[in-house]
Amino acid sequence: ALVREGYDVVELADGQALLDALATTRAPDLILSDECMPRLRGLEALARLRRDGVEVPFVLMSGSLDQELAAEARRLGATALLPK
Repeated sequence: ALVREGYDVVELADGQALLDALATTRAPDLILSDECMPRLRGLEALARLRRDGVEVPFVLMSGSLDQELAAEARRLGATALLPK
């Protein structure tokens, strides 16, 4: 849907691939991430980005939107938390 609307979309396998890509390219305008991924979960990737001073809007998707996940996402500065 984003490509159809004219956005450039880069798909990465997991949070570690995101961090690796950002080490060599400029930050995107938006990060849309799943919480449950191999190697590095969405919240862990967000925490590392914020620790490194990367302030890109970060939308986290999850199949389970429990209170603990929502609180941690807010604490880390997620822009939004969306159900799958």
